[in-house]
Amino acid sequence: ALPICGRRWRLKAALIVALGRLRDRETVTLLRRIFADGHDFHAVYSVAAQALGRIGGSEALAVLHLAQAEQEHNTVLRVRAAIERLERNPVP
Repeated sequence: ALPICGRRWRLKAALIVALGRLRDRETVTLLRRIFADGHDFHAVYSVAAQALGRIGGSEALAVLHLAQAEQEHNTVLRVRAAIERLERNPVP
């Protein structure tokens, strides 16, 4: 069994994926805080970028532009893909 800290990031990532699927704009603030605190495992940031891309809207796009500063490769790819999708097909 994984220690609790090893399981926590997986649970958090799964919850973020679910939030993205719900496309609830109220969660953008939470996702912004995840990027801002800088204390999560890289997979959490990666799925947060993907969730923001699914949620859409100008606020999500603004958070994604800030998230471009991330260093982890998969996160950068998901941030770029989400930005491209939202700029090509804006969600009001």
